[in-house]
Amino acid sequence: MVLVTVKANEGQGRFRSSALTNTGCVRKLNRDAILERSKVGLWALADGMGGDQSSGIGAAIIVRALAQLDTFDSAFNARRAVRGALTKVNLQLLTRALEERLENVGASVVALLARDDSYACLWTGTSRGYVFRSGKLMRLSRDHTRAQELMDAGQLTREQAAQQPDLQQATRAIGANTRLDIEATNGDLRTGDRFLLCSDGLSVVGEADIALALALASPQQAASRLIEDALEAGAPDNVSVIVVDTMAD
Repeated sequence: MVLVTVKANEGQGRFRSSALTNTGCVRKLNRDAILERSKVGLWALADGMGGDQSSGIGAAIIVRALAQLDTFDSAFNARRAVRGALTKVNLQLLTRALEERLENVGASVVALLARDDSYACLWTGTSRGYVFRSGKLMRLSRDHTRAQELMDAGQLTREQAAQQPDLQQATRAIGANTRLDIEATNGDLRTGDRFLLCSDGLSVVGEADIALALALASPQQAASRLIEDALEAGAPDNVSVIVVDTMAD
């Protein structure tokens, strides 16, 4: 399985973006897949689960499905179209896994939609979304892991969770269960907003360092710095990033 990268109309219209991916310091193959469609306001990143031969299938199929979506006439229709595409992929992956007796075809995914004066971030699993606004980093997504559930319940601190890697496995994914739970958040879009989508391979980089990287001048510089920081920290997993800038109309 090879990395899937789809780029279309990069740098056009109101948005400019840059995406980079790296196998990391431990893995032999890259199971991540990334999508850039700046002109239509759609970016996505999918991260295959596990480390065997079938673990990149889900990520590749997710990105290819989202790349086929038509131009959106409204933010509402864009969000509905992405949900619909992911729902179809979920059933497709479950069927394929059953017919071909495959394991680990599931994938985490995070997608950013931007249209007119609003944005939406949709995700399931452990891929993350952030916005860097007025010099401050804000997390848009919430990890779907047992560790996060225990932290939300007040039974585990962030420091304690970091010391228990078994609790960091994704509890939701595309292609993992017949019931598909996709979480979403939305907000106002402002000129100067810089968004980050990343696979969980970037989790070795602290949020303070992520903010420093996102403060760099261009999305290309920011993406490069983030990958460099992850590699310097040991990058035990594939690491992928998409940095998106909101320009003036």
